[in-house]
Amino acid sequence: MKSTPPIASQDETLRAILDESGRPDKVPLRDGFVQGGERGKPHPGPLAEIVSRGRSRALDQYLLAVAWASAAPWDVRKDSRIWARALGMSSEASGRSAVSRNWTFLANLKLIEVERSQRLARVTLLREDGSGRPYRAHPAGDRSPRYLTLPFAYWTEGYSTSLSLPAKAILLIARHLTDGFTLPAERAHDWYGISETTARAGLRELREKDLLSARKQQRKAPLAPNGYTTVNYYTLRKPFGPKSAEKRRSTPAQAVPAKATLSKTARRSKPTKRTTTPTKTKPTQTKGTR
Repeated sequence: MKSTPPIASQDETLRAILDESGRPDKVPLRDGFVQGGERGKPHPGPLAEIVSRGRSRALDQYLLAVAWASAAPWDVRKDSRIWARALGMSSEASGRSAVSRNWTFLANLKLIEVERSQRLARVTLLREDGSGRPYRAHPAGDRSPRYLTLPFAYWTEGYSTSLSLPAKAILLIARHLTDGFTLPAERAHDWYGISETTARAGLRELREKDLLSARKQQRKAPLAPNGYTTVNYYTLRKPFGPKSAEKRRSTPAQAVPAKATLSKTARRSKPTKRTTTPTKTKPTQTKGTR
């Protein structure tokens, strides 16, 4: 009797992808994926179109592609059955077709380029803002190195499958903001291109799952019926925050911080020799100068 071969699970596949990526514990994304424009004149990033089209698996497929394509030329070429299994879909024809449709959707958003290479899709990253410009490393290869990061816990702790699309969108927006951020649901469309209903649903779900805390504060509002308004200040909770508690990792070239630490150590040893001489010989010079 023919035995059934052991097949890797979705979780095992995700962990193998993250391990092969060589990234420490987070996936970097430029802020332009969430919000573009300048201060005071923001405009929605490609995330808005993904959310409005209800393409949750396309979002996860893109985030995995960014995680996996971790070095120049910023591409990944894998069998569609691997992508399907990582996304919790069937590895049969239906799942493989869904993977292909997601690549086409993401390519239309100018987030990736797709080419056929020996019957496999070769996916090359483009800039996260949907401009179609070539992808570059984070953040040293960009004059405006504003970026957010998504912790591996998004996959390893099951949030990629348990969170709804509205919650995923708010999570990415929150990772783009600082602790204690405000996000009035009625402004979500102007700022991020997602509807008020979507924003409220996402904020509510993250709070219900204890991933987001809210601190209420009342402010004077002369034109409000009661003369005041209530503002919510949000902060992500573990494993996605608080951001202030995270040790920000530097760029891949970490030699500069290391050398800086060594030079400080060297400078600490030299002053002990210098301080003994000045304290004995320079009092009279100091008085003369004054």
